[in-house]
Amino acid sequence: RFGTTYNNMGEVYHDLGEYDNALKYYEMDLEVYTKSLPSQHIDTFRPFKCIASLDPRSSYREALRLCSVSYINMNKALSTRRD
Repeated sequence: RFGTTYNNMGEVYHDLGEYDNALKYYEMDLEVYTKSLPSQHIDTFRPFKCIASLDPRSSYREALRLCSVSYINMNKALSTRRD
């Protein structure tokens, strides 16, 4: 699973404080999942969360937007599983 590998690499760079490299891998993770899975698949939400929480220097409004997108889509995905 390339997406998982990209996410793991992003987490390592994030922990090292190399936010630009982390963002590059989180975006690659997001690209893999958005191209290979339905938009409301639960695995597509993790990259949004990672990007949103990436760097305290980032825009909090953008972080909130990404978290909101993830939250809304996750609720839709979970509600379709209950039906």
